[in-house]
Amino acid sequence: MKTKRSERGFTLIELAVVVVIVGVLAVLAVVGYRKMIDSSRVTEGSHMVQAIRVAQETYHSETGRYYNAGWAKLCPHNVVVGSPPSKTKMNWAPGCNGGTATWAPLPVHTDGPVLFGYVTQGGTVDNAGTATPALPGSLSGATIAAGTVPNNVDYYVVGAAADIDGDGSAGKNTVIIGSSFSNELLTYNDGQ
Repeated sequence: MKTKRSERGFTLIELAVVVVIVGVLAVLAVVGYRKMIDSSRVTEGSHMVQAIRVAQETYHSETGRYYNAGWAKLCPHNVVVGSPPSKTKMNWAPGCNGGTATWAPLPVHTDGPVLFGYVTQGGTVDNAGTATPALPGSLSGATIAAGTVPNNVDYYVVGAAADIDGDGSAGKNTVIIGSSFSNELLTYNDGQ
């Protein structure tokens, strides 16, 4: 007796094709999910840089100058600027020394541990266009472009750096820069 094709079921090749298609879709989903998670981690850095900018403006309104915590160490990780930042979250520590002074005078608070390390430097640009202290040139492999620097003004620069993908490469850290020279945040190597 002859059976109809519709009664026999699937062939091995048909099942293999379905498995391959499901595998490809799973890989695409995992990659997309990873990018979404890394992107959400960048949000922490952006929010903290904005909070530090507000703290700098508050400090300036009270004292007439911007606060200089230094550009030597990423806080709260206490890692020297230029080396890879920590891959683990740490509690914010206002007593962390950025190289020049502690962060205690700036009213910056977080709801929990932070992944990014932060630096901030304040100073003055004189009539000749010379910044004291000198404007920082880079942070964790990213060149800082301050844009056009006006003469005879106080300034601050805020930086955040994190090794979001955990590869340990200093040149591929996610870096976020904010300053008194521009309302924009500059983000380098988003999600890396």
